Amino acid sequence: GGQVRLPGDTALLVSLIAEASSRTCRSGAVWVVAGIAGGVGVTGVVRLLARARGRRRGVRGGAWRKGRGAHRAGESDAVVVDASGSVPGVALAGDHDIPGVRWADLDVSEDSYLPSLREHLPVVGGVRALVGDSRGGAADDPRVVAACRSLDAPLIVDVGRWDERAARCVSAIRADALVLVTHGNLEGAAALSAICAAVPPPCSAITLVCAGERWGAGLRECAPGPI
Repeated sequence: GGQVRLPGDTALLVSLIAEASSRTCRSGAVWVVAGIAGGVGVTGVVRLLARARGRRRGVRGGAWRKGRGAHRAGESDAVVVDASGSVPGVALAGDHDIPGVRWADLDVSEDSYLPSLREHLPVVGGVRALVGDSRGGAADDPRVVAACRSLDAPLIVDVGRWDERAARCVSAIRADALVLVTHGNLEGAAALSAICAAVPPPCSAITLVCAGERWGAGLRECAPGPI
């Protein structure tokens, strides 16, 4: 292969090590959550998954509303990555003053970051989370891939609405599973069928129906995986 010369190629060497590490080992699964349409509750599902992970580590279910940084995230805790581009997104409006690295603090020209990034993320609802702030978020952005490959932890990634951008993200971060959230009615089934035909999920997919909704038989035929 090519040659690496130090100290000039230090950044390249770090990138190559990160790439090799991401191919050979991973501290946990990478789950991506996306919505078939706006307002189906993707952010709520991400928070639910984060709380479920936190409860196994002893965090109370209400931590997202009350815990504003009080919980010290453990080594095996999942990290939430908000790649929806929305602000405040996964974080709540009142979380803006919790100290920690946000998307705008990451250099877009870097293709990997130091492993210590995880320890510098804000603890939102008892879970470390990479989120946006008043300076902006991240969606179709190289920082998303760079961050996911650098965070040595199980990841829950919010990609917002399911589309080609979201599918590229799923492939780039080598997600293990995709959770698609939709309405359980006929319109939801039709939308799920149309978008999955246009943008097939590149990994195993599970379909979730919005909270409080029943799903009809048509949804089963349209779903790319279990409901």
